Amino acid sequence: MNVPVRPYPIAHADVTEPARVIVIDPLISFGTPVIAGKGIGTGTIASRIDAGESIADVAADYELTEAEVEEALVYELAA
Repeated sequence: MNVPVRPYPIAHADVTEPARVIVIDPLISFGTPVIAGKGIGTGTIASRIDAGESIADVAADYELTEAEVEEALVYELAA
């Protein structure tokens, strides 16, 4: 059976270079979407931004780049 074990959904507008920022892995956070290599849930990031925190503050708290935070937001808006 050819089922992907670790899909990386494309969350950004530039589809010429596939993003590998967001990963869905059943062995990490029970398969919820997270930042690849960091394990921080996209929903957690989106919740903090929705609460009024800035992208820069969230990125600093989790040691992410602002681009990674933005990818998480794009994913959550699309999901």
